[in-house]
Amino acid sequence: MKNIYTKYALYSVIALAVVGFAPSTARADDACLFFGDLSTGSVGEEVRCLQKYLNKNGYIISSSGPGSMGSETSSFGEKTREAVKKWQTAAGIYPATGTFGPLSRTTYQAEIKKSTPTPSPTTTLSPSGTTTVVPVISTPVTVPTPVATPSASETAIRKLLKSVYSQLEDAIDEVDDAEDEGDNTAEEIEDMRDLLEKAEDRLVEAVMAYIEEDIEEATDLAEKAEKYAEEAVEDISSGEDKEDAEQALEDADEAIDDARDEIVAAEDDGDDVDDARDLYDDARDKYDDAQEAFDDEDYEDAIELAEEAQDLANEAIDEL
Repeated sequence: MKNIYTKYALYSVIALAVVGFAPSTARADDACLFFGDLSTGSVGEEVRCLQKYLNKNGYIISSSGPGSMGSETSSFGEKTREAVKKWQTAAGIYPATGTFGPLSRTTYQAEIKKSTPTPSPTTTLSPSGTTTVVPVISTPVTVPTPVATPSASETAIRKLLKSVYSQLEDAIDEVDDAEDEGDNTAEEIEDMRDLLEKAEDRLVEAVMAYIEEDIEEATDLAEKAEKYAEEAVEDISSGEDKEDAEQALEDADEAIDDARDEIVAAEDDGDDVDDARDLYDDARDKYDDAQEAFDDEDYEDAIELAEEAQDLANEAIDEL
């Protein structure tokens, strides 16, 4: 089964890391702790906290009654799902499914991290009659994070994240194409998708590490993601590989037939053919191995074994 969602999820995650985070009026000290996916039917305080977050930021669960501002519930229903979908759309998460999963949690944490309380000054009159500005903590407001020039290490990890994302996107396409063409077994395709999933997980973790400003960890995770993506496409077979293997088997079979005819003719003439026949037998064994590899759709091994079989057949003729 194709993982169509993966590419868009990765795009949204990378966009968060290298482009910027969606603005939010959420406060860090109001942050929710999410320990798993939330979807229709979920129940618990995580749901209540999510509803409060959505209501506070304009994604209203309900205008009145259960789920409304101040009356949030612990039950994830259809109204909550619709509010989550609106929030996901605004945050650039595609597709907006209404399920609050890993990507949504990553986006939420990024928004919370961007929000911080700031002191608001008040003006008082001192006994001497002079005006004094006294900073006090009032209702926190969101202050945009100043845009700073990224350091060399930040620039490097951004490039790496973009590069790995692009590589993983290409790998997903290649595995999809391999599945459509049918040159790889279902088991091989499943193994490839397992590797792609590992690559995606490491890349998301790398983005999270980058958000947490742990550049070293982000780099290590991104490199692991890159390695998994490379491994995923290493065993992809193409129609051309299959055709090459078929041709190699045909050439080997022809060489073996020629060797057999030459040996029979030499034997009829009373020549010593023992060494030639040993080489011929070895050639037949290699050919059988090549055919078995071909049947297993291991076309690279099939080509190599077929070429060895052809060489042995030719050596058998040279021995006569």
